[in-house]
Amino acid sequence: GAVRGAEMLIGPVASLLMGISQVAVPEAVRARANGRSSLERLCRALSGGLAAVALMWGALVFVVLPHGLGDRLLGEVWPSAHSLLPAVIIGATAGCLHVGPSAGLRALGRADLTLRMQVLVTSTYAVLGTAGAAAGGAGGMVWGTATASCLGAVAWWLALDRAARAALPLPPATALVEPEEVDDRVG
Repeated sequence: GAVRGAEMLIGPVASLLMGISQVAVPEAVRARANGRSSLERLCRALSGGLAAVALMWGALVFVVLPHGLGDRLLGEVWPSAHSLLPAVIIGATAGCLHVGPSAGLRALGRADLTLRMQVLVTSTYAVLGTAGAAAGGAGGMVWGTATASCLGAVAWWLALDRAARAALPLPPATALVEPEEVDDRVG
């Protein structure tokens, strides 16, 4: 009950996440047409914006609901759910960080890499959540899944970075090396 109660309180973030995910890929495709910098900027904005909303919503729920609303919403489950909220909020916030790179990989036509990332992140989520539950019950489970979401965010961003570099090299004028150095390396 407590885990489900805490997750239910963060539910509006999940709804927003699903809605944004529907428009993220077409927008990422448009950004891709303008080059890697544009695609990466959009992906950062998507993930950063969603993560900020998740964190703000979570903070609001964590701070406001203890003043009587939590008891009214969840009844006797509230005290246990409230203690799980920090991990659930961190997990939801980290999960929002997956949206940008997921959309970016799809815009790059990398369904293969998107599938691998989904399998990797889902497996990590299952393993760490199960290990956390075995070690610490409900609290261990939510901290395990929050950790998996954080690790998943890192993995998604690394995958997008590698794929974007391969598919969309930066033009020499915006590269980190001087054009002469590029000529020397190529020639």
